[in-house]
Amino acid sequence: MSTLFVHVVETFLMTILVALFVWIYIHERQRRLALWIIGWSAILLHFANSIVLAVNPNPNHFVLCNIYGTLIVCGGSFWLSVSEMITTRERRAVFFGLILSPAIFYWFAQCFDVTGPWVYAALLATSCAASGLLLLRHYGLRRTSLFWSSLSLLPPVLLFPSFGKHPEYGMDFILFALYAITGLQYARWYRRWSPGVTLTAFSFVAWGLLFPVGEVLSAYHLGPNDDSAFWDLEKYAVAFGMLLTLFEERTSGASSVAARYRDLFERNVAGVY
Repeated sequence: MSTLFVHVVETFLMTILVALFVWIYIHERQRRLALWIIGWSAILLHFANSIVLAVNPNPNHFVLCNIYGTLIVCGGSFWLSVSEMITTRERRAVFFGLILSPAIFYWFAQCFDVTGPWVYAALLATSCAASGLLLLRHYGLRRTSLFWSSLSLLPPVLLFPSFGKHPEYGMDFILFALYAITGLQYARWYRRWSPGVTLTAFSFVAWGLLFPVGEVLSAYHLGPNDDSAFWDLEKYAVAFGMLLTLFEERTSGASSVAARYRDLFERNVAGVY
């Protein structure tokens, strides 16, 4: 099976998924669903760029910028849809201006072969420090928030010696953190471990792990090729988990309404008796 055919099939399937989420949004009108549509539309563009790469092995800078840029936009949209920290205008400004934008600029610097480790270190440090600031503002000076805030500043320090030759290590960390934290926030948002929530949360974490794990496997010439469909399985698992979560919400809502009507009917029958 050719690589081009696989990417065409993936793009077709993602088009159906985006259309399905749009149809659900038309009936539900939830802000969270609108952010999910933005995220999956970014993945659809990511797959379309994969088709361009399969046809033309030497793409221009625009196609290269879209490959990982769409992943950052997707992860940011999903994180924003389930995050309890980004609720005010000021926090949204911090999220877009100091977390998401530096991550996008980091990838653009790689695409345009920007040299000098200080550029990458500054962008990664800005994104990590802003994430730590949001944690402190939301959770306060608790031991847990202090621990995670300090931990967010470690990657720029530990990765600094390799920024000159391997700036992709920082990009792998950014994507890992973006999707792994989204998985944790997804579970916290719903406050239950139903099948849909569990599948989506763990699939998000697996999605984030693929970037550093793929880097290690590539260094040792192990695992599937970079353009293999194996690296896209977690995306469909996340999409299926989201749809299952929406179905669980509908079922739970219908059950609660039925229970209220049943209680009302029983009380009326008891009053008549």
